[in-house]
Amino acid sequence: MDTAFEGKEVIVTGAVRGIGRAITHAFAARGAHVTACDILEAGLEETLETAPVGARDRITKRVVDVTSRDAEDA
Repeated sequence: MDTAFEGKEVIVTGAVRGIGRAITHAFAARGAHVTACDILEAGLEETLETAPVGARDRITKRVVDVTSRDAEDA
């Protein structure tokens, strides 16, 4: 399946490892702007660095703890 996500906004939590990283890369490679979220800043940087060429500029990293209610306001 070859689906394009041009003009779509996607938020991915747990974007540092495994499925979260793969989902981040896949959406960005298909044109979506992705906000990659996790509590591990260094891991987010690695997610960005390992993204496919051309997709990196569509990924924004954000350090956030989604288990914290306070994070909702940040």
